[in-house]
Amino acid sequence: MRSLIALGLLITLASCGGNSSSSNPQACTEIQMQRGNVFSPNAATVKRGGCVVFKNVDTTDVHNVGKDPSKPNSVQDISVNTLSNGQSSSPIILNIAGEVDYLCQIHFGMTGKINVQ
Repeated sequence: MRSLIALGLLITLASCGGNSSSSNPQACTEIQMQRGNVFSPNAATVKRGGCVVFKNVDTTDVHNVGKDPSKPNSVQDISVNTLSNGQSSSPIILNIAGEVDYLCQIHFGMTGKINVQ
């Protein structure tokens, strides 16, 4: 009887979590900063309440992210400090449905958008 109770307790404790993917069912969408001054994907789609992470995979340059001033109707401003090769931003939570427009403030013409649904 004791071994049955101990087994039940062990199963209960094992199901309580840890860092498995089931405890974090929604992973962040990764947006890469790539060589040639492009974001990939250039247009990402996430659900409201979802998140994005920017990662610099450009081996020759640094990048950052800021509001695109030419797009005043962007529903949320996002900002990422300068990232070197291999570095990633902290997760950015997107809580407002609509379009989020952004750019690299270092490289003219490097723009992207996130559609929040």
